[in-house]
Amino acid sequence: MDQMLAKKTVKMWGGFILLLVIGVFTCMVVNFAVFREITWALYPAGAAVLAFGIVTSLAFGGKHRWLLLAAVLAVLIMPFLLLVQYLSSTDAWVWPVGFPIAAVSILALLLVVFLFRYTHINRWYCAGIAVLTALPINLITDHVMSLYLNTNRGLWQIVSDIASIVGICALACYFVVLGRRQKRVKQG
Repeated sequence: MDQMLAKKTVKMWGGFILLLVIGVFTCMVVNFAVFREITWALYPAGAAVLAFGIVTSLAFGGKHRWLLLAAVLAVLIMPFLLLVQYLSSTDAWVWPVGFPIAAVSILALLLVVFLFRYTHINRWYCAGIAVLTALPINLITDHVMSLYLNTNRGLWQIVSDIASIVGICALACYFVVLGRRQKRVKQG
């Protein structure tokens, strides 16, 4: 049975690669036919490399596929963001904006993977903690964008932060309550 599943996974992965290659090739042909150079077609090419890494890690990562996914994202996200910055001809935003946000997001992903995969904590409690990882991502994103855009944190940003903190904490508490209910049902 496992061999049949492995063969189907390899066939689906091969089909996925074929679709990626056809999509990128089509974009490059159209881009070259219209502009006589390759410009915007590098966007889907970069995204295809990122998608290839993500799907490959999930399809063939085995027992540690989510950890491998975090590693793939850690390696591929910055080159992809640098490509987007280069193609969009904008000011240098990747290192001051993209890197801190990507780093915090990947660290949050690693924490969530560790909690769900490598601990025996109640899944609802893990979900509550996973929801709480959105707090640093949200606050760091707001702070980094304020610094990059050179804007003062006005009242609306503070209200927005407070609303997101309350909403995230409420959702985390909801998951903890579900975990406690599940624990009572198992004991009772």
